[in-house]
Amino acid sequence: MERVDLAKLLVGQRMEPRYLEYNWRDIALYALTAGAKAEDLMYTYEKDMKALPSYGTIPYWGTINVRPYQWMPLPASMLANEIIKPTISFLNMDHELIMYRPIDPIKGTFQYQDRITDVYDRGEGKGAVVKTQLDVREEAGNLVCVNRSTTFFHEAEGFGGPPMPKSDVVIPDRAPDYEEEDYISPVQHLL
Repeated sequence: MERVDLAKLLVGQRMEPRYLEYNWRDIALYALTAGAKAEDLMYTYEKDMKALPSYGTIPYWGTINVRPYQWMPLPASMLANEIIKPTISFLNMDHELIMYRPIDPIKGTFQYQDRITDVYDRGEGKGAVVKTQLDVREEAGNLVCVNRSTTFFHEAEGFGGPPMPKSDVVIPDRAPDYEEEDYISPVQHLL
């Protein structure tokens, strides 16, 4: 197969605009599936309800209540998947959620469109990395949150694109700032 410059081909490509409608029941069900307990009524009872901030990832991964309908999550990295046609499944490396305002816990419609922001060539035999960004807006157009994701493709290396930047994350050699014991509810899988 002829190698194409994936960065030139993919950076700036967008998925079609999508919409996700939700109400307080969706927010409560999400909280329960995320592990809300009896003492977490603020996430499950509609009086003075709050939405878990991580509900902002639902537009990226969700398929229920999405217009136009999609039978599986279709992030922009799928555009790369269509071109590369890998024989080995791609790998989601990370997902970052940046919140700008609280999510309305009673009802709303998210408007969003996923786009490819960067494509990196890790070198021959080391794969390629595709970075995407999905801006989630409320009905009035105000930015609620941003989802950034990095996807690794094993079989797309050596196309001559920009190299992957070095990480500037430093993990300190000390005890964590905070730890909490938690458990998975015996019925959580049913949710």
